Amino acid sequence: MSAGAELPHYFLGVDGGGTGCRARIEDAEGTVLGQGLSGPATTRLGIDAAWASIAKVFGAAIEETGFGPAETARIRAGIGLAGIGRKGALEALRAIAHPFASIDFVSDGVGACLGAHSGQDGAIVIAGTGSIGLGFAEGRDLRVGGYGFPISDEGSGADLGRGLVVGGVRDRFGDRHSVLMGAAHGDHTRDVAQAVAARPAADAQRRREAVTALPRAQPLTRNAGELRERGRAYGLTTPVHLRLHAHN
Repeated sequence: MSAGAELPHYFLGVDGGGTGCRARIEDAEGTVLGQGLSGPATTRLGIDAAWASIAKVFGAAIEETGFGPAETARIRAGIGLAGIGRKGALEALRAIAHPFASIDFVSDGVGACLGAHSGQDGAIVIAGTGSIGLGFAEGRDLRVGGYGFPISDEGSGADLGRGLVVGGVRDRFGDRHSVLMGAAHGDHTRDVAQAVAARPAADAQRRREAVTALPRAQPLTRNAGELRERGRAYGLTTPVHLRLHAHN
């Protein structure tokens, strides 16, 4: 290579998700030179933990390439990271020292959409630990969901797991669990009534009368005894243990 020739650059891509993290290094022709795997890399775990997973995965990829410091310094890195939208996350990540020629951060969803369509218009739906729908169309960024479990991420592994737990509790306790827990947390009568609305008609009238009589937003110190009586009325045989707190 002549003295005036520019040294080649290499390209590192990191996909940091809520369950695992993977990296790949390629040359300008798209030839894969090295890859790596590590554990979760999401800002939900904290910036230090997320960066530790990222550093581990790109370190494994660099080791596989056999690169030394000189080649590593010619890498342009793109990091797709779950939870990048959390307040202060992007600024904190950009402040971390790195060995590359350049580095940039986007969300893991944006990174996946860019990769799937080679930077052109297109859309994807991701369903992993979380879920999101993303698209690029004529200069517009499109998004559906992906705001984090438990308020969003429908159809994700986290959402499906929660559904299994909720279904198991309802199957075991039915609305006896919903009514008792609703009253214990000070829910209004309307919320408890909605919870029992789907029960068979034979039980509806008896339950409706019981729910109507529940106190509204009473402290546990005032209605704990009443809750126990409600439990017996609903046929609940499992002991209910309540932690009572003093209310000023």
